[in-house]
Amino acid sequence: MVVLLTDFSRSDGVFMHLTGKEPLKGAHMNRVQRMMLSSVAIPHLLPLIVREVDDDVSFQYNITGKKMLSQCLRQDKLELTEFYSLLLQIVTVLEESRQYMLSPDQFYLDEDHIFVEEPLSLAVLHFTYVPLKQAIREEPLPQVFLKLVTKMMACVDNMNGNGIQKLLRWCSDERFTLAETRQLISDFMTDTGPQQPEPKKLEPRFKVREYVRTNEEQVQSSAISYSPEWKMPEAPQWKMPKTPMFSDEGEEEEQEQEPQSSSMKTYIVLGAVLAAAMLWKFVYLDHPGAGSLWISLLGTLLLAGGILLSRIGFKLPFPKIGIHKEEEQEEYEEYGVQAKGSEQNNSLGAYRYPLDEDELSALSNWRRDEKLVTVQEEVHKPVEIEKKPPELIARPPQTVLLSRSGLDKEHKIGAAAYSLERTSRGLSGGETITLSKGSFVIGRSEEIAQYIDNTPGVSRAHVELMVKTTGCTLKDLGSRNGTLLGEELMAPYKEYPLSPGDTFSIAESKYTLQIYK
Repeated sequence: MVVLLTDFSRSDGVFMHLTGKEPLKGAHMNRVQRMMLSSVAIPHLLPLIVREVDDDVSFQYNITGKKMLSQCLRQDKLELTEFYSLLLQIVTVLEESRQYMLSPDQFYLDEDHIFVEEPLSLAVLHFTYVPLKQAIREEPLPQVFLKLVTKMMACVDNMNGNGIQKLLRWCSDERFTLAETRQLISDFMTDTGPQQPEPKKLEPRFKVREYVRTNEEQVQSSAISYSPEWKMPEAPQWKMPKTPMFSDEGEEEEQEQEPQSSSMKTYIVLGAVLAAAMLWKFVYLDHPGAGSLWISLLGTLLLAGGILLSRIGFKLPFPKIGIHKEEEQEEYEEYGVQAKGSEQNNSLGAYRYPLDEDELSALSNWRRDEKLVTVQEEVHKPVEIEKKPPELIARPPQTVLLSRSGLDKEHKIGAAAYSLERTSRGLSGGETITLSKGSFVIGRSEEIAQYIDNTPGVSRAHVELMVKTTGCTLKDLGSRNGTLLGEELMAPYKEYPLSPGDTFSIAESKYTLQIYK
């Protein structure tokens, strides 16, 4: 397996560079894939430039105007259908890459190497492809795809239904294929679409094709139709009318069907003539003889008799009221099944994580009785808490106490703490910002940033400072207007080391790193 290192630069655009931890040589490259990438503009792949210096190979990808997927997942939220749409886009690109003689295993399926065009809900994904003979990862494709799905789930709102559970189980299945995964996600998108209308809203369709009623029955029917408390009865409870079996409505339907019947008769005649011609060709002409002659004559007479019966309008004497009842029963069953499916989809709760076998069996029982859901949830939650070992319950406060004592210990031994001194043009004085250990984001968004800077030109998540025990680093998060470190324009997503006294500029604000003990 080849270990790759990632770097970023800004020079007439923004570029991502991949180099090997051990120097990559020209013999390591797949020449066919390299020629395909350089000669054909393959959709959804980042433009690639292969650089060879003294037989040392590096890959350069143009990411100008694009944003890293990992940053978009931190900033944006997705609906379930949008989430499925992104997954479908990923699987489609992997599956169709074989048309260009590429391998799905050579895609760098990592949220830090997939780039998007904002907004994320309507994003077009761009992938990093590495044309090497050796594998770029140890894990098989299903596990890599599963990790990516799990990380993308964090930004999904209202994760209803059991589609996610099925997808996660499918990624762990030995039968995993990209084609089946693509079909599975397409089915999930269809299931999460608009719900079918209620059957009672379609009730007038059944009334039109019912039967001839008396005035009393019509008055009663209209009263039932407009009653707000009325519910559609089940099909076995419908009663047959007391009107005659054959009514004028059947005659009107026959008159409406006359043009269609006439055209059908014409097709029947033409089909019979064609059948007779084929009968004489394959039975008599290919095998002349008395037996084949009689067979051909008998077949021709049967076809002629069928044509004659169809021309005179011969029909089997089926009662029409039974036909109407069967059609009404079929329509009721059709819309009843759709409504039942909608109720089952709505009855599922929001689950973000895979369920074990006991929980899946409990979930199937919840679908049967909607009233039992709340009761079982109230009983189930304390049981889960009781199953946990006592040491796991007591662990969080111990961790907090240990971390606090660790911080106190660091201060006691003289560990450094960092702060930022912020100044802005046109304003006198400055502002001191205390930095805590870990990630510290500066930007406009109150949901993402730890420090809000509303200066015009600042992005939602502009820069990220990473405070560690070994020092402090600064990274531009793909901001629109960029960041200056001293007098140098920073490359997006590249970490720059910061020392006390270093200054970086965001729009009209200047930040100076300071240290105190």
